[in-house]
Amino acid sequence: DWCPTLDTEISLNYTNAFEKRYGYLPCNVNVVAYDQIYLLKAAMEQADTTTDREAIRDALNNISGLELCMGTYNSDNNRHSFLTELQFVCIDEEGIIQYVSTMSFENIQGAG
Repeated sequence: DWCPTLDTEISLNYTNAFEKRYGYLPCNVNVVAYDQIYLLKAAMEQADTTTDREAIRDALNNISGLELCMGTYNSDNNRHSFLTELQFVCIDEEGIIQYVSTMSFENIQGAG
């Protein structure tokens, strides 16, 4: 799961900007929406259009290695898209979420 203390540069920048603007830490719903916008932006840039839905769809199917707050996004021509790592978090007695570690799918035996 994603949490505000994930220590990637993009995630920390997002969390700090969000907290500065709104006065509280973002949650998963916030970061999913944020990443979706940047995924769509990347597809539009790759497709060189903001109006051709088919070109944008095709571009979404070809994005590889896009660094987002929740991790690295990849897709393939079969329209299988996914993040390539898992973030492990710990929730303390007060409900505070803290980042623990990241595991890349390439490090999981049998993944692929």
